[in-house]
Amino acid sequence: MNAPVIEAFLRSGSVVCPFARQRVILVEVEAEARRSRKALLHVARRFARSKGQSLVAIGPVGDYEATKVWARECFLELGVAFDVVSSLTSVEARARAERRVRPELFDDARPTRPMLGCEDQPLFAICMAPVYPERHPRHAPLPIVVVTRVSDVAAVAREVRLAIRARAAARYGGDYDADDLMLPRG
Repeated sequence: MNAPVIEAFLRSGSVVCPFARQRVILVEVEAEARRSRKALLHVARRFARSKGQSLVAIGPVGDYEATKVWARECFLELGVAFDVVSSLTSVEARARAERRVRPELFDDARPTRPMLGCEDQPLFAICMAPVYPERHPRHAPLPIVVVTRVSDVAAVAREVRLAIRARAAARYGGDYDADDLMLPRG
């Protein structure tokens, strides 16, 4: 079980973003994310019923490229699960993911990225992993995909958001980027 490692990491204060430190719904996702479909659907349903929680998918350790592939496949499976929760059939959700989301998600030359959504609410999804140096804002002891509601972030007072940015700049030398699933290792 890797959940205790991630719980301890998230509570340690090593993570700049307060949404990764709040109440979380954890799920372990296999190297082949599709093998975790039932578990992802279960946590997507829990997440949809919750307020103020983040969903954290825990993956296997690998090099940068393996982690990137795992994170993208996990993102696809989460997208299918959220689409099912939001009323599509699993067949419709899977077809949408393969036809529309996969090509965009795996196209590194394309400047836009797909977003997850849950019941008409957009979600942030970022991957943190040991492939990033310890002083990088995306470093984590294990690969994780953290999913947070955009509305939860927007509801935070401006002063708090500014403090988060200042903490990120002091700790990591730059602003925290929550727009892309994976960042360069830099």
